[in-house]
Amino acid sequence: MKCLSRIVGFVFAVGALTLVNAAARPDQAKKAGPAGEMVREPKASNLDLVRAALSDAVARANEIKDPVQQSAALEEVVKIQIKAANLSGAQQIASTIPDSDRRARAYADVAFARASAGDTAGAYAVADAVTQ
Repeated sequence: MKCLSRIVGFVFAVGALTLVNAAARPDQAKKAGPAGEMVREPKASNLDLVRAALSDAVARANEIKDPVQQSAALEEVVKIQIKAANLSGAQQIASTIPDSDRRARAYADVAFARASAGDTAGAYAVADAVTQ
């Protein structure tokens, strides 16, 4: 459980860093986020740091032996990926979640984010992939 709390804390820190960084940079272009709100896209160098941190979070989560704790950590990474508007990355990570209930919730979050961003075809594709 101690390992899970560290992973979840790390994932939340990465998410907070992403959101704070985007808000602190008025010189960057805005784009529509998963819920339709306007969010700032991080600079390329910061984006690389965020991607590296998320990759590290996934690697650490995959090292967790307990499938329930591993599933919880990966589900949190999916949520951060969605907040960072990386829906294909979120969907890819969701597919690796061992617990079927958490995997289903993660897929539902990805489908909802795609639909909210106006990608209804992508949302239906996620739903179709899950049900097959």
